[in-house]
Parts: sequence; C-alpha cells; structure tokens
Amino acid sequence: MRKVLFVFLCVFLSFLTVFSLIFLPVQVKNANNEVESLEIWHIDCFEGGFGSRYSLLQSLGREYSNKAAVLISVKSHTVFSAEENFKKGIFPDLISYGNGLNLPYERLLAVKEKNYALPWCVGGYLLIFRKGITPEKVIISQQKYTLSKLAYSMHGVRLPIKAEISSEKAIYEFYADKTCALLGTQRDLFRLERKGIEVETEPIMEFSDLYQYVSICCEEKKLTLARSFVEFLLTKCTEGCLKGVGMLTSLGYLEKACDINLSVFNGVSFEYSTNSLISREQIEKLQKQSLDYEKEKESIKCALKRLK
Repeated sequence: MRKVLFVFLCVFLSFLTVFSLIFLPVQVKNANNEVESLEIWHIDCFEGGFGSRYSLLQSLGREYSNKAAVLISVKSHTVFSAEENFKKGIFPDLISYGNGLNLPYERLLAVKEKNYALPWCVGGYLLIFRKGITPEKVIISQQKYTLSKLAYSMHGVRLPIKAEISSEKAIYEFYADKTCALLGTQRDLFRLERKGIEVETEPIMEFSDLYQYVSICCEEKKLTLARSFVEFLLTKCTEGCLKGVGMLTSLGYLEKACDINLSVFNGVSFEYSTNSLISREQIEKLQKQSLDYEKEKESIKCALKRLK
C-alpha cells in the first residue's frame, strides 16, 4: 500500500511540475533576482461617463501582468492624498490623472519622444436641450478643476445663464426646468438615457479639458517597462475597453471602441485644450479669467494649447 501511495505521489508531483512550467506565467526577474513590478496611482479629477476608470485600470493591470509576467499594482488616490505623498518623497511608477493635480514635475520621464503626458481617455462638453423645445436659458454644470464656463464662452452660447452649479445638482435642475438647456459633459448623456428623456445635443468643438493623462515618474531602470505598459494601455483603449466606462479615445470617437451614446462626438476634433502639465494654480487663474471672457479672450487663448 505504501509503495502504491509513493508511486502515486511521485507521478502527481511530476505532473504538477510540468503543468506549472507550461501553463503558469513565469515572473520576469532582473539581475538581482527581483520580480519586475510597476505601481500605478489613479486620480479622478473630473467626471467620467459611467463605471470606474480605476477599476478599468485594475483590470488592464491584471491582463498586462498575465501577458508580461510583471506585477502591476493600481492604487486609487485623491488629489490631496497624492500630493501629500509627493511631499513625503513617496512616488508611484506611473500616474493616471486629470487637470487639478500638481505633479512632481522634476521626476517626470518622457512617455514617448518629448511627451511627458499622454491622454488615455477623453471627455467632451455638450449643449443639451429637450427635443422640440427652444431653450430660454442655460444651466452650466461645474466641476472643481474644469473650465465649463470657458467652454460656454468659446462655443458662443447666446443663451443667458440661469445657474452655474455643481454637476450633481445641475442635472436635477435640468430635469425640473424644461425651458433650460444644460451645458454638461458626456456623463450627462448617460444620466439622461437612464431617465428616458429625449434630447438634442450640440457638441462643443472649440474646447475640452476633460483628459485623463498618464505620466511616468519611475526610476530610470524601469522606464522601458513603464513605456511598454503605456503602449499596452493606449492599444487596449482603441480596441474597445472604454465602452465599459463611457469615454472617448485619445483619437476621439471610434465606433469599435466607444459607447454608441458618444457618437454625438463622431468627427469632432477639439480646437483648444489646456496644456497637459498645467498646474492647479494655472487652472484657477483660467477659471477667474473665463468670468470676463471677452476682455480676457486673447490672454486665455495664449495660455491654452491649440490642437488644430
């Protein structure tokens, strides 16, 4: 009996060893016998479409880990918690962020050529009004680090402003007042779809600052690996993963890659944007200047990045 058990264990362990070698990913090790790894911090600085960009990054991190046998850790941060860590000298290898975050500029490495930030998903502003109704006023949906008032001015919206309120309250104000248009974002398209309200939309092509960027601030020895992940991320975004979060690609609306509700942005190419490495102080200055757009128009345009 013991002999049979011994033979069985030998066969089983041999099978397990062969199975592990064939089917389990082999972790890549460097010269010091350490497993390769990347830590990514994700910061939401503006509203997305739906779902979670953080969860999407986690999913893509797991996929890349299995593909390249690299340990990927994705952590969620706020603007405050990220900046507090920067002050303590604690940094990730890559950062996913939007406008409003003061980056550790001195640590940034080029993601591609001379670019220190690349957008991996994008949003846009829209003028939304009920089908068959001529709006009398407009409600402007505001977010802490965005420039929706600037989008209103650059688009030349002639409707008087009824209210400039937070995005959470603006949509409810639009529900309540049928005579008003809403200057909102891609998020509002999905909110309205759930309510079953028929609307007409006018995408604002003159300006968008709703960009989710990725930057690299790892040690030099990890740069090739970090760039490889960024390339993987951008490729996956054009292949359809953004349908799960309701965002546009860095190339704009792509039918195969974006939710059908975002087809209102089909063919849209934004004329101006904020600079990718803009500081929070510069955002706050633009917010103040946009209050008197006609007077500050030329200064504002000089501070923006012209895309076409």
